[in-house]
This record gives sequence, structure tokens and C-alpha cells, in this order.
Amino acid sequence: MSAGDRRRNAPGLTQVGRGAVIRGTLEGPGPVIVHGTVHGRLRLAGELFVARGARVDGAGARVRRLRVEGHAEGDFRVEEALELGPEGHLAGSASARAIETAAGSSIDARLTIVRQDT
Repeated sequence: MSAGDRRRNAPGLTQVGRGAVIRGTLEGPGPVIVHGTVHGRLRLAGELFVARGARVDGAGARVRRLRVEGHAEGDFRVEEALELGPEGHLAGSASARAIETAAGSSIDARLTIVRQDT
């Protein structure tokens, strides 16, 4: 089973459809898959996935994992890993324990690698 299949079959999954726009605060256990647009504060105990063609403008976003294949802009605090797909774009600032970028991704952000406490 691929990571995408696991994400789509995860309990508590929330999806923002293509063409949908959400403004405000989005909180929950996650995971959240965005195909549309989200503007606002995000507080997720799980993963945030920004699909190709989607946009997230996150003011003070806090998530466990972040995968960007679309456009993410704002201040992102990621507890675990931040991944940028081949067409993913990140702007603003982000902190994470690990950052992975694919060829073709772009970053216009201040990045901080957070050391895991031992």
C-alpha cells in the first residue's frame, strides 16, 4: 500500500475539495488533504498534505507532518518531517526535525532543523 493510499484510508481524514476555499481556523486530529485553498491558522495532530494545484496560507500552522506538492506559505511548525514534492513550493518559514526536497521543488523560506531531544 502506497503512502497516498494509507493517507486516503486514514481514520478521521478531512479533505478540502478542488475549488473549495476555507478561511479561519482548522483544528483536528488529522490527516488533512487539501486540493483547494485554506487561509488561516492550522492545528493538526496528524499530517497536512497539500496536493498539486492546492494552496495553503497558514498563519501559525502546527502539524505533525507536512507534505507539499502544491503551494504552502506562512509559518509552519512541523513536529516530524517536512517533505516537498517535485512541484511543491514553500514560502515563509518552517521548522522540522527532517526536511526532504524533490528535484523541481522550490523554497523561499527560512528553514530550521530542530534537533530531537535524546
